[in-house]
Amino acid sequence: MYAMQYEITLPADYDMGIIRRRVETRGRALDALAERETGELRRFAETRGAHSAALLLDPRGWEMLRLTLWEHAVPATEPAGDRYEILHLSAPGLDDIPAGRLW
Repeated sequence: MYAMQYEITLPADYDMGIIRRRVETRGRALDALAERETGELRRFAETRGAHSAALLLDPRGWEMLRLTLWEHAVPATEPAGDRYEILHLSAPGLDDIPAGRLW
């Protein structure tokens, strides 16, 4: 479940109908987000050369981040994004982590 909370002080006489209409018309905007993003994540994870993939959500700014760790250089066919070269990755217990969706 995703919950959005806005800490905005409204005037005592503010028309709450505006807020209710906004929720009614826009409240479902994120309903399919998790399913769509996990589908994209699955595509990345199953791409040849991908070591692992994760979907991250920063609730402070409602930013979604897709992270893919590649075994070697990122294939040229993959969309551009921020890329970093990782020289060392500690992975104690990596073999103990089950594959697939963990929830």
